[in-house]
Amino acid sequence: MTSEPRAPSQIGKSLDQLRRFYGLGSAGALERLDTAWAAVAGEELAGRSSVIDLREGRLSVDAHDSATAEVLRWSTQRVLENARQLCPGESIVDLTVRVRRQRGRTTAEPDVARW
Repeated sequence: MTSEPRAPSQIGKSLDQLRRFYGLGSAGALERLDTAWAAVAGEELAGRSSVIDLREGRLSVDAHDSATAEVLRWSTQRVLENARQLCPGESIVDLTVRVRRQRGRTTAEPDVARW
């Protein structure tokens, strides 16, 4: 009772269907957002933040400090518009930003981005 192995494209398609069923963005969309984050958020913000998840239309981002988080929140409409242009067909309607300090920072370093 042998069956032919599934082609990788069929498995990828099945995984994308499962991701969508559970409210997750496609794996390709998350990868594109992560790769092109500098174009979506802007060079300076991208250097101080990172894409974490795309779930149920909500793009989640970690900011390295509170000032960056605040600027990202002010820039929500621009970031969402750029994300939608990068990932047509994906429903991206909200941006969630949380502060997650990078490992290795000392407490003596200020928690303020220099704008």
